[in-house]
Amino acid sequence: MQLSKKQIDLMKHCVGLNRAKPYRRHGKLFYKPSRNCFDCGKHDDPDWSELANCGYAVDFNGHGWYKLTGAGFSAL
Repeated sequence: MQLSKKQIDLMKHCVGLNRAKPYRRHGKLFYKPSRNCFDCGKHDDPDWSELANCGYAVDFNGHGWYKLTGAGFSAL
C-alpha cells in the first residue's frame, strides 16, 4: 500500500513524532516515540479505516481510538 502524506502525518502524530526532537547517540540521530494512540473522534474515519484494513493500525476500543501495529511502525 502506498501511504499518502496525510496518512504518514497521522501516523507520526499517533506516536508523538510530529513534535519530538531527536536525540544523539554514537553520532547518530534517533527519535523516540512518546505514545501510541490517536482519538479520531469517530469510528469511520477513511484514513484510519484504510490503515486498519492494511494492518498498519488497530481500533483498540472500537470507538475511534487507534494505535499503530508493528507493521505500522515498520511502514513509518
